[in-house]
Amino acid sequence: MIGVDIVEIDRFSRIKNKKMLNSIFTDKELNYLSKQKFNETKLACFFSLKEAFVKALGTGFSKGISPTNIEVIIEKNLFKINLYDKAKLIFTTKKFKNIKLSISQSENTVIALCFIS
Repeated sequence: MIGVDIVEIDRFSRIKNKKMLNSIFTDKELNYLSKQKFNETKLACFFSLKEAFVKALGTGFSKGISPTNIEVIIEKNLFKINLYDKAKLIFTTKKFKNIKLSISQSENTVIALCFIS
C-alpha cells in the first residue's frame, strides 16, 4: 500500500501553541524538534510522513488513530516510524511488516511517500 502527502511549510510557522504541538507530535519528536528550534520545515516533514503513513494504512486519522500514535524518528540520516496504540494494532492486524519512507522538499512544500507491505 502507498500513501502520499504534500504539505505547505508555512502552515507550520503558525503553530506556536504547546497544546497543539502536543496533539500532533510525541514527546520524543518534540524533544528532537526543540533542538531544531521548531524549524517549520522539520515540523512539516514529520507531519507529512505521518499523513502519508495513515493514507497507506487506509485509515487516515480516524478509527482511533491520532498523530501521536505515529512517531517519526531519524536514525542514520533516515526517517523511520514507530507505531503505538491503535496505529500499531491496525498495522499488525492487517499483517503489514515493513514501512519504507521517502521525503522531498522545496522552499515552500514537503512531499512524503510511504510504502507499507
